[in-house]
Amino acid sequence: MLAAIATIAVREPELLILDEPTRGLSFKYKLLLSKFLRNYARNRAVMLISHDVETVARTCNRVAILSRGRIIAEGNRREIMCSSLIYSTQLNKVVQGIENMKERKILIEEDLGVEL
Repeated sequence: MLAAIATIAVREPELLILDEPTRGLSFKYKLLLSKFLRNYARNRAVMLISHDVETVARTCNRVAILSRGRIIAEGNRREIMCSSLIYSTQLNKVVQGIENMKERKILIEEDLGVEL
């Protein structure tokens, strides 16, 4: 998968559309892909279609949640992904049970000061 993405990205298209790019990747390569896509998106557009909420949270600034073929939520990733435990990260689900953490909108490790 990474080789296919690299083959397309090297041509520097204005819009890079990726459908489930993390399928079959180890955690290490998911992190590398997220970092690459964040850098790529500084000068171009990236559309990431994925069920991998952790990768979406690490990679995307804006999200749209689809259900039954319709957009049910769209906007800033932190606002959208923290508003529903169904579409949020495992870390957010854990901190929801900690009283003084609920309002901090924690999605990924970096939100706690942890670098991976």
